[in-house]
Amino acid sequence: MEDVKKYHPFEIGKRYAVRGQKGYFYTIDSIHLNAQGGISHFMGRYDNQVIQSLLDGSGLVPEKPLRVVTPKLLNIIAIGHWNVRLFSPQWVRRHVFMPEEGGEEIQVRINTVEMGFGYSYRGVFLIVNENTLELKVEQVSEIAINLAMEFFERILIALPHTPLAAVGFNINLNVSNSEDKLSKYVNNLFSHSSPYTLSQVDFSEKRADYVVSISATRMPEGLNLNFNFHYERDYKFSDQTFIKHWEEANSIIELE
Repeated sequence: MEDVKKYHPFEIGKRYAVRGQKGYFYTIDSIHLNAQGGISHFMGRYDNQVIQSLLDGSGLVPEKPLRVVTPKLLNIIAIGHWNVRLFSPQWVRRHVFMPEEGGEEIQVRINTVEMGFGYSYRGVFLIVNENTLELKVEQVSEIAINLAMEFFERILIALPHTPLAAVGFNINLNVSNSEDKLSKYVNNLFSHSSPYTLSQVDFSEKRADYVVSISATRMPEGLNLNFNFHYERDYKFSDQTFIKHWEEANSIIELE
């Protein structure tokens, strides 16, 4: 086995992706050498198939570790001067949620910590105070993300004269076992911070209509990434704004 490792990087028992064939994997059972000590051929198997010989290992690449992305928080935060008294159960039902007859009921939620209240409907939680309106996605799905945006647009239409200072779309994710470009870059910064210990790094970039800020915090099992997509008060949103930022955040941490 020592001689084998001198001539190539392959390992018996390891699973390799097959270059150019998405979804195909080959597990090496044995490695056979020629008289010069190079590879003669492999014996192994593609997934769920009988043992097959493979003459050329150039198309094999180590299988990348499974990237696990766990959404922790998705919300829309609108900073402004909100008339909390307007957000009665009747007003929210009529202007924001607009539930269908016989459908899911609107839940009134009490925040005992801040002595406030809010409403929950179809996986979206609406919380309002004098300075902040928040729409939080509680059950992360494309449907719930689009619903949160739809509810937000309805509020803006119903209250066109409410002074807004800023709007932020926030996406917080835990990423583990990641081999993406962003995680490699961040982990490199963490590893070269000696003699100081870095616990968090921040990035930002100005786009055409908004500023994206990324905060990366190191955890034992990976990284926590917080994305903030910040808009000034006069921006006109579309019904696809939130889902596009969800896709943008995921594309930034996409495996290369």
